[in-house]
Amino acid sequence: MATKRRKVDAEGRGFNSTWTTKYFFVEHLGKPTCLICYASIAVNKECNIRRHYVTKHPKFSELDSQRTKDKIKQLKDSLEKQSSFFHKQHNETEQNIVASYEVAKLIAEHMKPFVDGEFVKECLMTVVGIVCPDKEKLFSNISLSARTVTRRIEEMSRDVKRRQRDIINNLQFFSIAIDESTDAADTAQLSVFVRGVSEAFNVVEEFVQLVPMKGTTTGADILSALLLCIGDMDLDLSKMVSITTDGAPAMTGKNRGVSALLQKHISDLEIDNDIVKIHCLIHQEALCAKALSLKGVMDTVVKAVNIVLSQGLNHRQLLSDAENEYGDLLYFCDVRWLSRDTMLERVYILRNEIASFLESKNKNFPEFRDPKWLSELAFLVDLTSHLNKLNLQLQGKNQLVHQMWRHILAFERKLCLWESQLEKANYAHFNTLKERNPTSNFERRTSISDAHLENVLILASSSVSPDVEKLSSVMQQQVSH
Repeated sequence: MATKRRKVDAEGRGFNSTWTTKYFFVEHLGKPTCLICYASIAVNKECNIRRHYVTKHPKFSELDSQRTKDKIKQLKDSLEKQSSFFHKQHNETEQNIVASYEVAKLIAEHMKPFVDGEFVKECLMTVVGIVCPDKEKLFSNISLSARTVTRRIEEMSRDVKRRQRDIINNLQFFSIAIDESTDAADTAQLSVFVRGVSEAFNVVEEFVQLVPMKGTTTGADILSALLLCIGDMDLDLSKMVSITTDGAPAMTGKNRGVSALLQKHISDLEIDNDIVKIHCLIHQEALCAKALSLKGVMDTVVKAVNIVLSQGLNHRQLLSDAENEYGDLLYFCDVRWLSRDTMLERVYILRNEIASFLESKNKNFPEFRDPKWLSELAFLVDLTSHLNKLNLQLQGKNQLVHQMWRHILAFERKLCLWESQLEKANYAHFNTLKERNPTSNFERRTSISDAHLENVLILASSSVSPDVEKLSSVMQQQVSH
C-alpha cells in the first residue's frame, strides 16, 4: 500500500518567536530570515534553522544574553532600514513609469510630436532645479525620450484597442460611420467609427481605426480596408444596422459604392440583414453652405488673399501697413469648412489696408472700394459665422440623430426669421452688416407682418397637420354664399 506524501502546508507549521533569541532568526515576508546574513529558510522547521545557525554563524553563540539582545536589536533595525529602502526604491520606480505614461498620453492627446517628450523633460528639470533642487535625482529618472514616448503610446493604444474590442463585441446592435480624406502628405486616410447599444441600453461610440489608403480609393478599395477593420474588431455583421458615409460617389454609388458593395458582401455571407445607408448630416450642412449665391464675393476674396500671401514680400508689406489686433490674413482651405468664417472676417477687418495695397501693386480689384460689394462681404461674414456655429453644434460625441436634427430645424426657423428681418432692414443678427447700414442692397417685402410670420413659423414647426379637407369645405361654403 502506497504511503501518503506529507504536505508541508497542511502541517500548520508556524514561526516560533524563541528562535530569534536562540538562532538570530525573524519572520520576514512570510519566511524565517536570518538577521546576520539575510538568508531565508523555505520551511518553518527548527532543525533547518538550527543547522543554518550552527554551520554559518557559530561565533555568535559565544555572546552572553545582554550582548545577544543588543545585537538582535541592532540587526533588526538594519533589516527594517534595508527593507524600507528597497520598498521606497520600488515605489519611486513605479511612480516614474506612471509619470512617463501620463506625459506620453498628454502628448498623444494634444497631437504633439513624440520628440517633444525630451523638451518636456528639459523644462521639468529646469523647474525642479529652481523650486526643489534636492529632488533633481528623483525627476531625472523619468524617461521621456522619443523612443520611450513612442513605445508608451503604442502600448496604451494596444490596451485601448483591446478594451474597445471587448466592449464592442458585447453590443446588441451597432452602426458604422466612415470618412475618407487626404492628409498633408497626399495620403488618403479612411476613418472608421463604431456606435452601438449594449444589452443594458448603454450607448457606445468609439473611433476604432485610421486606415491609410496607399493606392486608389474606389468603392472596392474602401470596402477592402473596411472589411479588414471589421475583422480586426471581430464585429458580427448580422448585428449591423446602418452605415453612414460622406456622400461621395465612391461611398454611395448605386452599384460600386461602398454601401452597395457592403450590402452585397453581407448577402453573399447568407446573412439576412438589410443595412440602412445614411448621408452624414454634417456633410449635408457643408454642401448647403457651398450653395450660397454670393460665389462672386468668395472668388474675389480668395484671389486677393492668394496675391497677398503667395509672395513673401507682398505679405510683409501688408503686415507693415496693417496695424490690427488680428494682424494677418489666412488661406482658405475648402476641405476645412470652418476656416471660411475666420478668413472672411479678417479680410473684412483689413479691407481698407488690402484695397490700398492692391492699388499700390496695380492690381485691379475695384470691389474693395464698392459699397454694395462690401455690404455683400459683410453679409457673408455674418452668415458663415452662423453656419459655423451650426456645424459645431452638430459635432462631438454622444449626440443622437434627433438632437442633431433639432439643431437643423432650429436653424431653418432662424433662417425664416432672418429673411423677414432683412426684408425690413433689421440687421439685429448680422452685426457686421449692421455696421455698413445698407439701404438698397436687399429686396424688401413689406406685405408680411408679425402675425404672418407667426403663422408661418407655427406651420413650419408644429408636428400637427391642418385638416385641409375641412378647411376646404368651409371655404367652399363661404364662396357659395
